[in-house]
Amino acid sequence: MEASQRLLVCATPQTPSDVTMTCYDTQVWSVVSQWKGPSTAAGLSPGCVAHLPTRRSLLGVTEGKPLMHVWSTESGGPLQPESRNVLTGIVSALKCTSDENYCIAAIQTSLYVWLVSTGDLLAVAADLHFQPISALAVSADSQRVVSASHDSRIKVFSLFNIITSTSNPMNRAKELFTLCGHSMPITAVECSPSDHGKQWLFSASLDRSCRVWDLNLGSNLVTFALETHPKCLAIDLSLSSVFIGCSEASVNNILSVTLRPEKSHPPVSMINSSPDRLFKGHTSSITCIKVSVDSSVLFSGSMDKTVRVWLVASRQCLRTFQFQSPVSNIHVFTCAIDRSERKTRERLPNFSRDVITPVKMTTRLIPVKCNTQFEEETFQPVTVNPIQYDESECKKPKCAEKLNSEINQRFSELFQKFSKS
Repeated sequence: MEASQRLLVCATPQTPSDVTMTCYDTQVWSVVSQWKGPSTAAGLSPGCVAHLPTRRSLLGVTEGKPLMHVWSTESGGPLQPESRNVLTGIVSALKCTSDENYCIAAIQTSLYVWLVSTGDLLAVAADLHFQPISALAVSADSQRVVSASHDSRIKVFSLFNIITSTSNPMNRAKELFTLCGHSMPITAVECSPSDHGKQWLFSASLDRSCRVWDLNLGSNLVTFALETHPKCLAIDLSLSSVFIGCSEASVNNILSVTLRPEKSHPPVSMINSSPDRLFKGHTSSITCIKVSVDSSVLFSGSMDKTVRVWLVASRQCLRTFQFQSPVSNIHVFTCAIDRSERKTRERLPNFSRDVITPVKMTTRLIPVKCNTQFEEETFQPVTVNPIQYDESECKKPKCAEKLNSEINQRFSELFQKFSKS
């Protein structure tokens, strides 16, 4: 089955009738779809747009309001949002796991975790930081959640620990470790891609530095000193380069930093950046950057109301898209061309505001493998009723009453174990 690359651009509308999101086909650079925002002229918050390609849905949070909207990405679908969810607060960051099972939102100093298939609010991990959370990242295997805050701290959590924190009377999720090194608020965090063996985390801060961390050990591998405040970053899929977007209007450049294959890196100063590392062209601060699927093209959005397409090898600007308002978010994803075998899209349910109790849960957590380093089991959601699933192959249906009873018994033992601890 062939697949084509898509570029999704989110711009702040000036009037309620303006287009909020535009999707381009990167092969012919034609507009594939367009979507409008809510009835107001408010745009989508930076870093608060999530795309679910398998479910063919888009999630976006209205800037400055506790509202999350859902759009259908089906061809010929409605332009307006198909549903609206009222949350308990203003969302500062939004992420979905790569398996599209969970949606994670940061509200003030807390993390909210929803099960996408049912809309149930599984957990609220409160008071994780001293100051509001500014950025989120999820590991490629969907097992770890990284939260960065204005207090200059980065915390790494197990997603399983966050979900089971509802059984803790203190309602406090225990982090795996805290990454300390930045001295000012953190603006962006990104995890290494899935097809690479290294578990690295990249962070950018207003202290004019970019750091690379080892997620397995919690250690700082390298620190890059910058000449301006970084706003956003993107990682090459081969984990060979990191691209850093500047937030100051006087610079307007994207810096390319080459990562060496060694396991440890000495501190590197990038104060006097050479011209062969810079992508120049924007006239205002850069808000978002993404790398193409094959890592040959770089996309950047800016406050100058443009999206630029760069050739990574030569740093030349291939194309410029002009918009009527500043660009807040861009996403790059693949789309299957052959739709003959695609299933009918199911509309996403409304997201709940109340944490679901263990008695009401219709989703069971089944251990699928063991993380020997942290000595804990990793769990995946499995819906028991009305569909039974094989424990060894969670995604394949298996009609068996015995399996249903075993899963129910394991589910009860699991929550009894954590309620006593």
